Amino acid sequence: MNTKDKQRETQQKGKHIQFNEPEVDETRPRLRRRHLHPLRLQLHIQSASDLPFLGRRRNQAPNVYVKVLLDDKLFFRTQTIKGSRNPTWHENSPSMEMGEHAVIQLRLMHRTQWPGSDICLARSSHSVLDIMRQQQICDKEHVFETSLESQVDGFTPKISIGLRELASEKHIPELISEAKARAEAYRISLICLSPSLKDASSMSDSDNSPSTSSSGLSEVGIKSVPQ
Repeated sequence: MNTKDKQRETQQKGKHIQFNEPEVDETRPRLRRRHLHPLRLQLHIQSASDLPFLGRRRNQAPNVYVKVLLDDKLFFRTQTIKGSRNPTWHENSPSMEMGEHAVIQLRLMHRTQWPGSDICLARSSHSVLDIMRQQQICDKEHVFETSLESQVDGFTPKISIGLRELASEKHIPELISEAKARAEAYRISLICLSPSLKDASSMSDSDNSPSTSSSGLSEVGIKSVPQ
């Protein structure tokens, strides 16, 4: 009996099918944050290290710059640092808006003296989703170092990148509305809490004050006076 026949037979009998939820793999990293809007990220290209020597005798340090591609399209490139195996840039890319499944590609390039003949020294690709699984992306810059796939044997170049999230301009009004809603909810909670605070305060005052009679006078002990 195939699946359709089983479903038809079950519907005819009036039975309710209950599907068991799939088991969750606890070892698999989870997203630390759910983004309701597209991410607006900014890269901070900091430095690279352990770049290969070039030339016939492998004794020439490269002239290095970094290319940043977003989904296979050139998005940003740094300035060229001449003759360095450990260059430092500290350059910020323009902000870029992307979805969780976007791919950021990094290319370490050697600039030659002939136009259009630059050499790729190393490369790497990082999906935004994988980065989110590894660390929290927030408005504070998070620096991570990653090894690149070297195009020259015997070297393992590394690059340090800073990454932080910016608020998208078109989403700022929504963020402001959310902040106002949270502030209003907090104000209402304080108002609802005020009567109970007043009752508790009045009860503590009554406990500390001397007891009074119905006439409003304090009750005191009466001593008999000898006649």
